[in-house]
Amino acid sequence: MFVYLTYIPILIISLALGFLVFFKNRKNPVNISFSFFVLSVSIWVFTLIFADSLKNYEQVFLWSQLAMIGPAFVPATFLLFVIYYLNEYRPSIASIISLFLPAIVVLIFIPTKYNIKNIEIKEWGVEIVPGALYAFFMIYILIFMAFGLYLLVKKYRQESGVIKMQIKYIFGGIFLGTALGVCTNLIFLFYGVSNLSILGPFSVLIMSASISYAILKYRLMDIRIVIQKGIIYAALFGLTFILYSFIIKLFAGLLENSVSMASNIAALILSLFIVLSFRPLERFFQKATNKIFFKRDYDISQTLAEMGQTISEIVQIDILIKQVIGTLSRSLQVSDIKILLRDDNDQLFQQAGDHNKKNKKIEVGLESKLVKFLLKNKEPISFDWLHLKISDGNKINIKNYQEIISILKKYKANLVLPVIFQKELIGIIILGKKLSGDPFYEKDVNLLSIFSNQLGIAINNAWLFEDLEKKVKGRTRDLKKANNELRRIDQAKTEFISVASHQLRTPLTAIKGILDMTRTGDFGRLNKIQLNYINKAFNSNERLIKLVNDLLNISRIEMGKIKLNIGEFSIDLMIKSVMEELSEQAKNKGIGLILKTKGNAKYQIRADSEQIRQVIMNLIDNAIKYTEHGKIVARIDNLKNSLLVSIADSGRGIKQGDLKYIFNKYTRSKYESSKYIGGEGLGLYIVKKIIEAHNGSIWAESKGKNKGSVFYFKLPK
Repeated sequence: MFVYLTYIPILIISLALGFLVFFKNRKNPVNISFSFFVLSVSIWVFTLIFADSLKNYEQVFLWSQLAMIGPAFVPATFLLFVIYYLNEYRPSIASIISLFLPAIVVLIFIPTKYNIKNIEIKEWGVEIVPGALYAFFMIYILIFMAFGLYLLVKKYRQESGVIKMQIKYIFGGIFLGTALGVCTNLIFLFYGVSNLSILGPFSVLIMSASISYAILKYRLMDIRIVIQKGIIYAALFGLTFILYSFIIKLFAGLLENSVSMASNIAALILSLFIVLSFRPLERFFQKATNKIFFKRDYDISQTLAEMGQTISEIVQIDILIKQVIGTLSRSLQVSDIKILLRDDNDQLFQQAGDHNKKNKKIEVGLESKLVKFLLKNKEPISFDWLHLKISDGNKINIKNYQEIISILKKYKANLVLPVIFQKELIGIIILGKKLSGDPFYEKDVNLLSIFSNQLGIAINNAWLFEDLEKKVKGRTRDLKKANNELRRIDQAKTEFISVASHQLRTPLTAIKGILDMTRTGDFGRLNKIQLNYINKAFNSNERLIKLVNDLLNISRIEMGKIKLNIGEFSIDLMIKSVMEELSEQAKNKGIGLILKTKGNAKYQIRADSEQIRQVIMNLIDNAIKYTEHGKIVARIDNLKNSLLVSIADSGRGIKQGDLKYIFNKYTRSKYESSKYIGGEGLGLYIVKKIIEAHNGSIWAESKGKNKGSVFYFKLPK
């Protein structure tokens, strides 16, 4: 039972490892020599299964003799593996043949008495009496294994990093495995201790496990899945065998030692067991081994989705790089990540985002060997992968790989990935060591390769946004400059209008006085024709005076020179006064002027009376101008903290689209009938500025053409 439960799982794991390494790279002499080494120890375990389990003397004796076949090749294959792995030199065919000469000697003497003198079958297995061949074999294996270990120690002292760690685990496993195997299956036999020989196959497990760990952790090649499957199927095999043996023993007793019938029943029950429970048991063992081999593993689809979402939402290049570095660090647990972006202006790749200020930013020229290597291969570059390539490459490739390795050492890089967009290299991702010390597995490289393509698109989008942002800033700067120039011109215009208006005001006032005296007969009586022309001249002069006054008011407002003389007055009395002043003008057009108030309510307000009078005068005057007949109604409402004044007419109305522009400078109604009404479009602009200077508000409402309009203004009390 012990033989089946130990030897068979060891054999399965060893063979699985050997085949995987061989098929990983069948041309690599390191892989080939290691596979032959594993095959040699596996043959030994295979022969021991029969030697320690059979009970027939002749069969056990034969298998005990054959058990020397595998070990005969172990020292030579191990030393050959070490030579190829260290890559110090390439052995010739003659050298390889000479290495196997001792193995050939052992093979010649296997069927003779010099191999095994006698055997005795015990409950635990077979006890052998060794011949002289065992002494020769012990010297042979000790010399070869010691020399191989010496070469490993020598290389260990010269190397650093990954290679040094690989050698450490290979040396430890081989040393312990050799010590256990030689002691239990050679040295102890000469002292008559044979029962410990059943521990010998564990030396195979130690050697396989140590080299597997070096392969697993330090990336000679990634074999976690194969090791996992080997353990799962070995466990299933062991469980099945135990169940089978238990059923046979149980039914053999019940059926009076009828082993044949018991075997049939056991086979039937076991078949049902395998059919019903194989998948659940496989999942159980897989879940258990996942905790060992894939403890820090991640879901590649979920991780890619999270990364893709992160980079798709960001368009600022600095923030994008920072987020990418953070996401990769969390997902892969990497100690140091750098991202280099192409700068065509400086003809180099420059480190982007935040970096350690103690260290200078990394810069790689477009003509550097690393960039050329990435452009040529367009694939990730692994530090460990390059070491493997050196072991099986030609001299030209070895030189190129060694140059790339020196560059990676300079940047402390374990993995380098190209960032490609539209077949152009636009960036480089440099990753340091994993925090766990694990290598970058094939799954990691696949994830990063897919992500680097997504990152290429995101970086290009960020660059486009950056270019657009620069153009917008440039246009904004130009517009700001143009706007400042317009402000300067407008200020100069305002100052010119102010000066010109002042210069015009004096002669216009003098002209007004002379015309008024002339038409009243101070210079003699005028006939009707003369009086008509003088009245026209007087009215024209009045319009010019009003225009000049409006221009002066505007210039004062825009230059910030308007001053308010605040005092208390009754706004209802002011409206009555204005209506009386304009009553003759309204009467001539058949328009009624009405003021609506509430009984004895008081409408006191604190404001500049002259300015507010100008507002009321302008609004009622406009209402008269734009009304052909009907009435104009002024209304005052006392609000909580303000007074609301409205002036409604039944005139031409205002277009809905014009309401928001009606208070702009030089703006008039767009209705055709309004074109023949005098005015420059300055009155409402001045009104708005005066109301706003009093912290009030003004607006207009109209239902459309010929439906009248209402002007409102609100002033604080």
